[in-house]
Amino acid sequence: MTLLFMYKRFLSRWRCLPSYCKICGRTIHDFSAPDATWEKVEPHIKHGHTLCYDCFCDICGKIGEPTVWRLDANLITPRSVDR
Repeated sequence: MTLLFMYKRFLSRWRCLPSYCKICGRTIHDFSAPDATWEKVEPHIKHGHTLCYDCFCDICGKIGEPTVWRLDANLITPRSVDR
């Protein structure tokens, strides 16, 4: 749990904040992931259900899912590292 995350969690109790990653505290941008992958990642999030792209990829690496993703307009798909 980073200091940035703890600070934003503290502030969110008294004022409106943009969505932030529940691991590192960075402001997040929307992305979508396949349901099957998200269901494997979700148990590894301790506080809430919001992750930045980098923390999502880090957890994917820890659980044996692809760690390199291609961001499409409204879809994330795993891609081979070879390409």
